[in-house]
Amino acid sequence: MPDLKKLIAGQKDIVDPLLLLMQEAKFPKTIKEWVEALRDQEYLATDSLVEDALDTIEEMGYDIKTVTAGKNKRCGLVRHGHFDSEAYYKLLGNVQLPALITTDWHVGSKSFTKIGFNKMLEDVDKYKVKDVVMTGDLLQGLGVYATEAMDVLEPSIDAQERHLIKLLNQFPSRTNFHAIIGNHEEKIKGQWMVGHDAIKSVANQVDNFNYYGHIAKLQLEKKWNMLLIHGSGSAGSYAISYNAQKLYERLPEQPDILLMGHVHRLMVLPMPLNKYIMISGTLQRENSWLMQKGIIAQIGWIVLHDFGKSHADFTIHTPEVF
Repeated sequence: MPDLKKLIAGQKDIVDPLLLLMQEAKFPKTIKEWVEALRDQEYLATDSLVEDALDTIEEMGYDIKTVTAGKNKRCGLVRHGHFDSEAYYKLLGNVQLPALITTDWHVGSKSFTKIGFNKMLEDVDKYKVKDVVMTGDLLQGLGVYATEAMDVLEPSIDAQERHLIKLLNQFPSRTNFHAIIGNHEEKIKGQWMVGHDAIKSVANQVDNFNYYGHIAKLQLEKKWNMLLIHGSGSAGSYAISYNAQKLYERLPEQPDILLMGHVHRLMVLPMPLNKYIMISGTLQRENSWLMQKGIIAQIGWIVLHDFGKSHADFTIHTPEVF
């Protein structure tokens, strides 16, 4: 019987064939799926060899995204690597309709509205929502602005994570979550618990919670796509849509739907050729920072029922909270 170690040592490096497979793949795959794909090409791959090859590919300058969902981790390339406006970002996941689009919960803040959250759960049941799409700032974190101490209910990041997990577990088991990081979680990672990705930690503990990091292009059903970006700046002196429109115009690929958060406002802005910008509200009532900025938070979310070549069927829900 041949010595497997000698055969592996004698074969060509798997870096190039793995990179080619990743460039051709439509969605990210688990390590074991990459191993099987290489073996189908008659390479003697193992989990550890693939992990080493992925490290090498990243060192070569390729942007590799790891998608976390419970114990299931998948990895793939972020970009196709060319500026074809039809396909610059690679798909990282799939969203089914009807979907609920939400952002900026700020769990751990005194202003997080449980009433609004309960109304959201009612919509999930009412519309038989399959997927919930989140564009960041699910946690309040710490140290984002000077007066934040007066707004924080749970200063412990661990406690904020546990609270978020408890809320997620109240959704029906059929619900799939899709989330990216926001600036409040970035502050945790960069200052308060350096290197700790709080949303990744949550995703490790919730099997149906898909976490994509900073930016994610997701397939909507089979024909359409959406791009998730948290956003930056404020709704300040310009129109609410100003920053989102400018960002949309600069993107190398303009998605069917651009989903954003951050500004705690709620709107759907139609763009040419049946494309949309959706800014999906918040579950945080006014706090000291927003009041200083003269911003009135818009509690709510968007339920996307259907989407086609010439239409978008959606409901904007702005519940009464007290």
